[in-house]
Amino acid sequence: TESAPHNLIASNDVVDQIGDSLQSLAMGLFVFLVIFNVVTYLIKKYLDDVVLPQKVKSEILEMEQEDPETWARLQARLNEGETIEDRPDLVDELVERLKW
Repeated sequence: TESAPHNLIASNDVVDQIGDSLQSLAMGLFVFLVIFNVVTYLIKKYLDDVVLPQKVKSEILEMEQEDPETWARLQARLNEGETIEDRPDLVDELVERLKW
């Protein structure tokens, strides 16, 4: 009968260790998800703020030279003082053109 309390103490230690392991696992998963979301946000921001505008500008230059009709049509839709970059609808047309 002396071994019964000893076994109970040992099993409590095992339960505590399992609980600590699960807590550590949950914390690690949480940290991973936070870091993953931050990195994803930064990549998206970089693509939206740097890569896409550069691609749009290069596409505009290419369109001016290779497709003057489309360029003239887009220019005609601009208000005074506007550029294509100022008009999301025209940028969308350029992006659609990139897909082809």
